[in-house]
Amino acid sequence: MPTYQNARLPPPGDWQELERICRALYKQIYPHWTVQRYGRSGQKQRGVDVYAMSPNGPDCIGLQCKCVGTLKPDAIARDYAKSKECKLPLTRFTVFTTAPRNVRAQNMAADLTKSGPYCCEVMSWEDIVEEVSKFPDVLREFYPQYVVVRTDANVVGTIIDLQLPESACLLVISHIGEEHRYLRDAVLVADVMGRRCIPTHIGAHRSRLEEIFGEPSYEAFFITEWLNSFDSVDQIVGLGTSVQTYDITQEGHDAFRQYCRAFHEAG
Repeated sequence: MPTYQNARLPPPGDWQELERICRALYKQIYPHWTVQRYGRSGQKQRGVDVYAMSPNGPDCIGLQCKCVGTLKPDAIARDYAKSKECKLPLTRFTVFTTAPRNVRAQNMAADLTKSGPYCCEVMSWEDIVEEVSKFPDVLREFYPQYVVVRTDANVVGTIIDLQLPESACLLVISHIGEEHRYLRDAVLVADVMGRRCIPTHIGAHRSRLEEIFGEPSYEAFFITEWLNSFDSVDQIVGLGTSVQTYDITQEGHDAFRQYCRAFHEAG
């Protein structure tokens, strides 16, 4: 399956779209910076179409968007020279282009960096695709035809073959990373055989699992009892490869029967 980097995302057909991609991308790369279009069409922009400025200084990037098939070194030199007249406190000048990576263009940028007041760099289309691939929101905005697939190598999980007295369930218990705020401290319980899954928490009420196992549910009741016998997700994941037993007490069975009676009487 191709990654975004080798899937050859098509470059935009006009400079306006390239400029929009530039702004969206730099807002993701520098979420706390000011990222804006510099001036408007017809005004003297001094080689700068978009700028990104740190709120605390002194970093300020001037970006020249070039929608071209080939980037000529002398064009880079002209735009870099213009940028020196810009009123922005530039610390870097970047040519953001649809042109493919080019040694001559890169060498020109390196020479200008050596002789000029600030760094000059070329961000070719290959470079842009590599950066865009890091930000699903930008991909969805400009390339909705692509399927966005995210993987998280930091998620730790274990498969639980839970043999209940009257049935069996195969569960996948995962410790979901805290960067996913809406699922923080959650446990992903997947009934693999039933092709159902749901996030829950240690200490949650059985009604949460009843959303996938039904109501009243023997599975939901005792899986909840088993999960809540642990203090944390790490304890479950830490079981590793082992065989554990969990004693469902007579009080537990009695509580389930009482729960079922109450449910049917209420219905």
